[in-house]
Amino acid sequence: PFQICHEADGDGTVNGRSSGSAHFHFERDACEGDGFPESVDEQDAGSGTDFHSNSITAATFDDIAHSVTIVGDGTNAGRPVSFMMVGLDNGLLPGVFSLVLSDGYAVTGTVLSGSIQLT
Repeated sequence: PFQICHEADGDGTVNGRSSGSAHFHFERDACEGDGFPESVDEQDAGSGTDFHSNSITAATFDDIAHSVTIVGDGTNAGRPVSFMMVGLDNGLLPGVFSLVLSDGYAVTGTVLSGSIQLT
């Protein structure tokens, strides 16, 4: 059967939840062989957030909306959490990054620097 190979890469900053900026990085490839681990990471110093994924349980690509939704488990400042991340690739316009953690932290914003690329 034919399988579409999707890749999602993001690295940049958005406005932090409380103050300053939040840095994000994510890598999700449906295709094998690029050598990079699949992960989602986000740091928001203004709110004391230091999130790192441990496992990705699902990733859904929406070709119409040019978005990826990634869910899984990780740690925030060493405490276990589950997460949902959404990355929106707006082509020539800045993308949008959103992260919601099970401990109540959430941030959503237009990418200020960096990029989100979905292929």
